[in-house]
Amino acid sequence: MLAPAHRIIKTSLILMALCMAPASFFAQEKKAAGAGLEFLEIAQRQDIRRRVDGKYAGLFYAYTLSRLEFDPLSQSGRASHYITEESLKDMTRTAKSIGLKLECAFEYAMEEGWNIRSGSPGPLRENFPPGLPPEARPGASWEAQGALRIDPLGSGSYSRVKILMSCVYQGLKDYRGKKAHEIKAVYALRYRAGEDPEGDKNLLSAEGSREALIYLDPESGAPLFVREMLKGESYRGPGASHRDEGFILHFYRGSAPQERTRERERERDRLVEELKDEDGVKIRDDVEGTVLVLDKLHFAADSPELLPGQESILERIATSLKRLPPEGKFLVTGHTANIGSQESQLSLSRERALRIVQALVKSGLSAERFLFEGRGGSQAIGDDSTEEGRAQNRRVEILLLD
Repeated sequence: MLAPAHRIIKTSLILMALCMAPASFFAQEKKAAGAGLEFLEIAQRQDIRRRVDGKYAGLFYAYTLSRLEFDPLSQSGRASHYITEESLKDMTRTAKSIGLKLECAFEYAMEEGWNIRSGSPGPLRENFPPGLPPEARPGASWEAQGALRIDPLGSGSYSRVKILMSCVYQGLKDYRGKKAHEIKAVYALRYRAGEDPEGDKNLLSAEGSREALIYLDPESGAPLFVREMLKGESYRGPGASHRDEGFILHFYRGSAPQERTRERERERDRLVEELKDEDGVKIRDDVEGTVLVLDKLHFAADSPELLPGQESILERIATSLKRLPPEGKFLVTGHTANIGSQESQLSLSRERALRIVQALVKSGLSAERFLFEGRGGSQAIGDDSTEEGRAQNRRVEILLLD
């Protein structure tokens, strides 16, 4: 929920953060002396029934966490996307393994929209969800243009697909015990190879239709929740085709300038005070948030199993983490020394990260708050030619995704 002081910033501001910069935002920016969102988080859960070459292949689940930080004054921002591996298991209440992380830095201008300065835009969308026109009454209908970015082949390369949405305003409806603007929208996907020069070269075609149920905050116009129903989408790549049906859920959370910065500083100060005497726990500030560096955990050699006595350290860390806001998430990353094959390093670092997650969950934290990944020896902080350096590199980090 946005702070009351920023209620004059309408849906266009949120949509700008989702990679559009409509002129109305810049007009409001002048009036509000640069007020607006500083942070937007979008959690996306996908539940899909899939047929491959006409044969039923099962239910597939995936989860993506997108985090956007931007500065309306400098008209620049950055986005990070944590994309889980597709699974046959419902991951709703489990810790989620990161299969891919994408990042980009962007700029935006009133007439030109947005421009990627570096990196990949990943699954970011344009003008979606659509905003509510001024003075709209229940039953009002309109059309809105936008664009999705899709990766149906799971290549990590997203293709931009233009859409035209037919929207109908349903009025104020109940959403999680509060009133919210409800919009229904329908739109079709049509894509042919090469339409997006920056997209997946192996995506030969995509077509289908979707229906969306959209809830917007009645005070700020900010998106709260979107449910997309896939009515049957067909994708074709080299040598195979598949058809998906099911739904995609989008949950939105945003904060205003300085509000999140102050909260992050308070959390960091409290963690520093609570853990200052904990040997083997360091705290640093990262561009993505506060990081706990656990560099003295002892594992069995070449194993994810913790040695006796290590669980008590994690119990004390869990006690501090449980005092953080319940909507916050944690990214646990395992690191190893650069010894052995890259495959063995990645596997061991991932298993150790999962082992730490399991210990923290055992101490009372909810499993669904965790993402985890392994980086092997790719992010060394010490000299792998020395025992001291290798010990520094054998670490686990917990990023507070507030």
